[in-house]
Amino acid sequence: MKSHLLMMAVLHFWIALVAYTLASLAYGRCLSSCSKVPPQSEINSLRALYASTTGNHWTVSWNLSTGNPCAGWHGVRCCSVKSVCHVVAVQLTANNLVGSIPSAIDGLTALQTLELANNNLHSHIPSSIGNLTALTELALYLNALTGPIPSTIGNLRSLQYLFLYSNALRGPIPSTVEHLKALQYLFLYANALTGPIPTTIGNLTALTWLDVSSNALTGPIPSTIGDLSSLQNLFLDSNALTGRIPASVGNLTALTWLALYSNALTGPIPSTIGDLRSLQRLYLYDNVLTGPIPSSIGALTALTTLFLSSNALTGPIPSTIRGLPSMQLMYLYANALTGPIPSTIGNLTALTQLFLYSNALTGPIPSTIEHLSALQYLFLYANALTGPIPSSLGHVTTLTQLALFANALTGSIPSTIGALTALQYLYLYANLLTGPIPPSIGNLTALTQLHVATNSLTGPIPSSIGALTSLQILYLYGNTLTGPLPSSVGHLTSLQYLYLYANALTGPLPSTVANLTSLMQLLVYGNLLTGPVPERLPTSLQYLLIEDCLLSGVLSSVFEGPNLTSVNAESNLFSGLA
Repeated sequence: MKSHLLMMAVLHFWIALVAYTLASLAYGRCLSSCSKVPPQSEINSLRALYASTTGNHWTVSWNLSTGNPCAGWHGVRCCSVKSVCHVVAVQLTANNLVGSIPSAIDGLTALQTLELANNNLHSHIPSSIGNLTALTELALYLNALTGPIPSTIGNLRSLQYLFLYSNALRGPIPSTVEHLKALQYLFLYANALTGPIPTTIGNLTALTWLDVSSNALTGPIPSTIGDLSSLQNLFLDSNALTGRIPASVGNLTALTWLALYSNALTGPIPSTIGDLRSLQRLYLYDNVLTGPIPSSIGALTALTTLFLSSNALTGPIPSTIRGLPSMQLMYLYANALTGPIPSTIGNLTALTQLFLYSNALTGPIPSTIEHLSALQYLFLYANALTGPIPSSLGHVTTLTQLALFANALTGSIPSTIGALTALQYLYLYANLLTGPIPPSIGNLTALTQLHVATNSLTGPIPSSIGALTSLQILYLYGNTLTGPLPSSVGHLTSLQYLYLYANALTGPLPSTVANLTSLMQLLVYGNLLTGPVPERLPTSLQYLLIEDCLLSGVLSSVFEGPNLTSVNAESNLFSGLA
């Protein structure tokens, strides 16, 4: 998910860059720039803007004494129209404007571009903004503007780019936006807008990008959304939208991004989703969607990202996913999906992250998973998967995190696990695994967490465990491991948590435990350990639980470490205190 958030942050940075570029392009449409004095009404509007936004404290201020804004005032661009020099662009992004937009701004009747973004503007957007009927781009994003979007915004019939995101605007999206027939980009995200998405939104047929995410919008997604035939990017996420995803969304055949996540949408995913053949990213997670994943999803051959997690989806993962060769991120976790993981999963050779955890999936892990040669994260935990861990998993050498815990997997840990040399996290606990821990585990030198507890593993702890010098967490508890704790454990100088309790380990605690200078918790209780406790233990140790063993000798000051807060040595054969 962090990768998704980073992706969204990069996206919004790109939007800001687009806004700036579009402003420059708007000025570029001026066929004849000029430096003559513009009409007095335009000069008055600029002076009003200067006065209401503490112009003397701007980063780059205006020299009002020149009296001619077209002769070098920062951010002001002028163009000759019918032999009259008019102000056509005011670009003052990130110029430390503090104050409010004056209602007298409407004197700039020839203005095409108004860009006052990334400043400290507050108060309302004046309704007089609707008088700037030549405006093609309005960029007021990244300010502290409050109040409603004025209904007069509908008067701006030439407007192509409207950027009001990242303010504190309230109230509804005015229905008058229906008149903005030339609008291509509408960015209202990250405000406090309320009410429904107006059904008249469907009139904006030139729209290519619509982002009203991160507001407090309510009600259904209007079916008229399907009339936006030019739409390429649709972001309605992070609101309080309810009702079903309209089937008409399938009409948006130019769509590349669809983000409806973090709402309260219900009902099924419409099968018409399969008509979005240009779709690259589909985000429907964190809703209350029900029913199956439609098999038509397999028609989305351009899809790279599929986030359907945290819903109430049921039924199987459709085998038609084999038709998603571009898929990189598949998040289906936290649903109620049933049935097996389809063997066709092996067709997704571009996949880097596969998250299917917290469902009710059954059957074996398909051996075809070996074909996922780019896979880095495989999270299948908290299902009801059975059968062995396929030895073919060792072919997925790109894996960095493998989480198969809380299933009913049987058989042994395959020795091929040792081929996963990039692995950092290995979680196999709470299964029914048997047999020994394979010595090849020592090949996983990048491993920081190894958790194979609460299985039925037998045999010794392999001495090769000492090669895992990056290991911070080693949980082997709740098995039937036998033999001694190998002295090579002393090489694990990064180890913080060593949980070996509830096994059948024998022999002494090796003196090399003293080398574990990062160790905070040592839990070895409930074993058959014998002999004395080493005279030296790590000073970093906080928890020492060695009860219910066969340890002997004399208890010494070793139990008075500077950081020890919990010690239990009961039910051993100690003879007393030194």
